[in-house]
Amino acid sequence: LPTLIPTYVPTDLPTPLPTLTPSLLPTYSPTVPPTPLPTLTPTSAPSARPTPQPTITANPTTESCFPFAVALDFFGANVTRNNLGGKGPEYNEPEELRYSNVGSFNDEKFDLVVEVAPGSEYFPKDNSSNGLNGEFGQINLHVGDSVDLMFTLQDKDGDELNLKSFYFTFFDIDQGANNHESLCIDDGEYHSINMVENNHEIDIDQAVTSCRGRSGVGSTIFTSNSRGFACDNPTLPLHLGVVTCDDCSCNANQEQYFPIDQNNRSVEFTFREKSKWNITFTIEDETGNDFGRNILFAGRSSLSLCPDPTPQPTFVPTSIPTYVPTIVPTPLPTMLPSHSLLPTPVPTPVPTLVPTPVPSPIPSPLPTAVPTLKPTPLPTSIPTPVPTPVPTMLPSSAPTPLPSPVPTPVPTMLPTPVPSPIPTPVPTPSPTRFPTPAPTPVPTHVPTPVPSPLPTLLPSVTPQPSATPVPTIVPIPEPTPVPTSTPRPSALPSALPSPLPTPLPTYVPTSIPSPVPTYVPT
Repeated sequence: LPTLIPTYVPTDLPTPLPTLTPSLLPTYSPTVPPTPLPTLTPTSAPSARPTPQPTITANPTTESCFPFAVALDFFGANVTRNNLGGKGPEYNEPEELRYSNVGSFNDEKFDLVVEVAPGSEYFPKDNSSNGLNGEFGQINLHVGDSVDLMFTLQDKDGDELNLKSFYFTFFDIDQGANNHESLCIDDGEYHSINMVENNHEIDIDQAVTSCRGRSGVGSTIFTSNSRGFACDNPTLPLHLGVVTCDDCSCNANQEQYFPIDQNNRSVEFTFREKSKWNITFTIEDETGNDFGRNILFAGRSSLSLCPDPTPQPTFVPTSIPTYVPTIVPTPLPTMLPSHSLLPTPVPTPVPTLVPTPVPSPIPSPLPTAVPTLKPTPLPTSIPTPVPTPVPTMLPSSAPTPLPSPVPTPVPTMLPTPVPSPIPTPVPTPSPTRFPTPAPTPVPTHVPTPVPSPLPTLLPSVTPQPSATPVPTIVPIPEPTPVPTSTPRPSALPSALPSPLPTPLPTYVPTSIPSPVPTYVPT
């Protein structure tokens, strides 16, 4: 018979019956009946029968914490296709819900594609709810229906992307007055499950068939048993907390359901060597109500078994940033950017994927993929693809592909391909490819290939290749190769006549006559 407390070092052969509590180290061979709880470290050979429930623990183990797991970040993602199961709202797109740039692997962005699995049907109540909800992905389902969803990671070429390890979490598994939500996942799809220990708000059931009733494959079903409200929905995957009755401004009839711990209503899966997995989402309802409920999902959550960061940052940053950034940034930035709420005094060599709410005092050498709402005091050396709504006080060394709505006080060294709606007070050293609607107060040093509709108040130092439709008020020292096309001479002649005369003579003759006389004498 086994001892009540296991020995630290296991025996070579297991006891006929397992101990009630697993040993710290596994035996060389598993016991014939498995222990009620799994061992902290797995055995080299599997048990003859699995444990009643999979490993669900809040204590960190070697196999449940992946410090180098690939992050899935829905806050930095974009919904580029939104037609799940062909139910819209983008009916002309392929029948999928695509989250583009949801993560990065080997410096290459990848997408997450959600589709309705073959043989399943999808019935939303509000298809406009599908897509993003803050830092979460969101899918709407009509109550009383069920759908089998297929999640696939794809690279930019549309090929499946197999990741070594990553987290994926479902949040806000709760219920209404006459309905409740459930999730089902087949055994073998995931590596491990992270949940709150002794969780009484989600019922866990084991089935001998798959989620779709296929024999030979078991499944795990997570069913809500606690009432939920819109106000208790989580807003940050990595900061799940407790919602009180005061937070929700609840009434006397709702007090019994509070406080609500968002951790108790979330299930986190860890995946290894995966590119695709299926989840069955069901909302059971026997009243025939005509409304829908949403399922929220994201990558890693605060349920993760990896250690949290220190309350205060270390003086010297770690080589790899923590999953959850500290409230106060480190004096020096990490080599890889994290999602801090406040910027560090010195920027990271590589910018963050999503800009911080407040820009850094000194910009990073490379721009962020998405510009900040407010520009940094100093511009980046390389501009962002899209300009900031408000320009920086000083221009970038290279312009953005599109100009900002309001020009910078000082122009950029190189002009933008398309001019700003309003020109800068001082022109750029090199002209824009196309003239601005209104000329600058001071002309450019080198004329534009195409003249402005209205001339500048002062002439250019060098004449334009072609004449302006309207002559300048003050002539330039040298005439243009071709006279103005408007049959009206300048108010004052140029110092030297044009090689070809104007159709009409100038009001005041030039000091030197033209080689060819004008058509009409002065």
